[in-house]
Amino acid sequence: MKDNQGTNEWDGDEGVDEDNIDALEQQKELEEAHQHFLIRDFGELVLELGPHAVIGQMDEEVKDELIMAFQQNFNNLKKGV
Repeated sequence: MKDNQGTNEWDGDEGVDEDNIDALEQQKELEEAHQHFLIRDFGELVLELGPHAVIGQMDEEVKDELIMAFQQNFNNLKKGV
């Protein structure tokens, strides 16, 4: 909120910060919900088509990330973590 050249008049942006924060929080909630549904749908796709069919359609970078995650998860299970 800036005043206009030393006067007591404001440039009319009062309340915008709260509205922006509410909009950002709502957007974040929508993105989290969307991510949740994508992950759920991915799991259903793996069960329906089989893991080999789904993994076979992924980029190499994605496959590498999944392999590392599964290996880490497996190692943690072996250690009892």
